[in-house]
Amino acid sequence: AAVAALKRYPVINASVDGNDIVYHGYFDIGMALGAEGGLVVPVIRDADRKGLREFGATFRELVERARQSKSLPDDLSGGTFTITNHGGFGSLFSTPIINQPQAAILGVGAVQKRAVVIDDAIAIRPMCYLSLSFDHRVIDGATADRFIKLYPNNPHVDYAYYLKGLATFNERGIVEKLTAQEISDRDPKALRESFASFKELVTRFPDSKYAEDG
Repeated sequence: AAVAALKRYPVINASVDGNDIVYHGYFDIGMALGAEGGLVVPVIRDADRKGLREFGATFRELVERARQSKSLPDDLSGGTFTITNHGGFGSLFSTPIINQPQAAILGVGAVQKRAVVIDDAIAIRPMCYLSLSFDHRVIDGATADRFIKLYPNNPHVDYAYYLKGLATFNERGIVEKLTAQEISDRDPKALRESFASFKELVTRFPDSKYAEDG
């Protein structure tokens, strides 16, 4: 979801170098976490090229090294955008500090069940608050607002199909369903891995929209 929104608004994925704004053609996502020695930010390289399973395996490996104080220099350097899950400690809101020279950082609050209106009916859904801290020299408020709105709610992004391997991102960061011919041309092994990742997601979040779309 983050990469899709970053592709749509590449300035969020930018960084500051002196008086210059540097736009990156890749997505190295930092994932802030608390380790014994303090806060560290392992970086997942080329996040847009990783499926859910590979992303999770890479993150677990980085976390394990960080918590054992065995992180490599490359593990903690060069990110283009950072996500911090302060909700893991129970907080709903936060104002995270930008991991400079990056231009922005996304904070994710604790997930709690709340009453929401869906199709004019009240339903219970897991919800959380998102916060975006950004460098106003690079990003204006309107762009930040559009990014944070696109991140969780873009109705054109069908992540279920993407996770199943039946869709791909276009140049605007929007998920487009593949044609029947394009699906038949895909590597069967890659399709099996995509479906396995999707099944894993549904197992972890049985009440999500992915389970409903499954």
